[in-house]
Amino acid sequence: MRRKTAKIIGFFLVLALSLGCFHRVFQFKNTSGNYLVTAFYREPKNSVDVMCFGSSHAFANISTAVLWEDYGIACYELCGASQPIWNTYYYVKEALKTQTPKVLVVDVHGITKYVDYLEHSRIIQNTYGLRPSWDKVENVMASAPKSSWPDYLLEYPTYHSRYTELGRSDFDPSALVGEYYNDWKGFELLTGVYPMEKPREAINTDREVELTEKTEKYLRAILELADERGIPLLLISAPYNLLLREQGYYNAAARITQEYDGAVFLNFNSYPMYDELGLDFQTDFADSIHLNQIGTKKYTGYLGKYLKEHYDIPDRRGDSSYASYDAMAENCAHRIANYELQQEKDLDGYLEKLQEGDYLAVYRITGGSRETANFGEVSEELKACGFSVDETAGTGVCVAENGERLFQADDSVAFTWHRQTDESSVLTVSAVQDGGISVNLNRTDYAASGEGLYILVYDLRENKLLDSAYFAAADGLITDEKTAA
Repeated sequence: MRRKTAKIIGFFLVLALSLGCFHRVFQFKNTSGNYLVTAFYREPKNSVDVMCFGSSHAFANISTAVLWEDYGIACYELCGASQPIWNTYYYVKEALKTQTPKVLVVDVHGITKYVDYLEHSRIIQNTYGLRPSWDKVENVMASAPKSSWPDYLLEYPTYHSRYTELGRSDFDPSALVGEYYNDWKGFELLTGVYPMEKPREAINTDREVELTEKTEKYLRAILELADERGIPLLLISAPYNLLLREQGYYNAAARITQEYDGAVFLNFNSYPMYDELGLDFQTDFADSIHLNQIGTKKYTGYLGKYLKEHYDIPDRRGDSSYASYDAMAENCAHRIANYELQQEKDLDGYLEKLQEGDYLAVYRITGGSRETANFGEVSEELKACGFSVDETAGTGVCVAENGERLFQADDSVAFTWHRQTDESSVLTVSAVQDGGISVNLNRTDYAASGEGLYILVYDLRENKLLDSAYFAAADGLITDEKTAA
């Protein structure tokens, strides 16, 4: 009898282990929803002082790096793309199971949803990452019609056929594109510039638009939950190119918030507020609804100052137990540096930025470039990057890591130099048989064929090819303007 019982128990243990492994590999690893929650569960208990919630209006606009570097605020953003307010409520409940923050910050863009259920992909993004619990069951019940509950609760029916899509990141989540979700405390940095006009001054209206019954129910549930727990609640609306109707929803939310002690509503969508932030709609947005690296610094800077002035939030900088926040800020700065390097067109500026990042750079200058009028000037600039051009003849090449020379040669002799940059990438520099020098990464040649200076940049932090730049030699000069190689 005991043997039979042991076999039964063993069977179910093996079954549970197998299903767990299946779930870890096949589950969706969406970095705008599910994976933000997965990463949150790795945060030490009661270590987060500010918890942010909401849609991408929160996680793409509030920079955890700025909050940390400028104010020492340990913040985590537990959010989901296009998240409606009912999902936000359950995310707040989930966070409070392991954290006791000094303040809750909720971006209420989710109240502008005027339907009771979102599309299939959004339901997945905002429910699947949560650990099994009755709150997760209620979250699904609020998110989808009753006929779909079994699929969303079991999850397997929606992803069991993903075997044709599986990749490295399914077995090793750290390989996810956007790997910063492991370290960035939920923040997603958006770069680029999307010029647009300010919303019309009509947005300063006091007119209200009635919230749907479901939306008001869950907005009030968040306010009541914070009140019950005795945690201050800051409701916000991040700046964007909003519609007049959406401003009406925010006005309704502001009125409702006034009914609750300990809750404050800050609407960043008004002409006075745009001016206070110093926001420029021509330069500070990555798209029509999200701020870029310039805008997030302005917006988060204002928000961080407000948090420090109105709430009792400790400065955690210098605390060794918060080293992950230092790493997060470094990763964010590196990503911004990458973007700025890629956008830099001027040779002087390009070489200067190369010395500031964590890069492996290959410089190749052709023999014909030595006849240009500004060759000496360019040579001096390259020397600061580790390339002593005057020690080479003909076509010369240098490989440098963070400005420190690793290898230098010219095409007067046969040579081959290589380095494995990560598990699957090999950089090779070699003299070719008919003259010249080849720069090859993973069997792909990248050096430009014309006369001039070519630079290949490999990002050592993210293990990827970052840029391929060419400064042509033309009209007796090495041009200052970068062109694609």
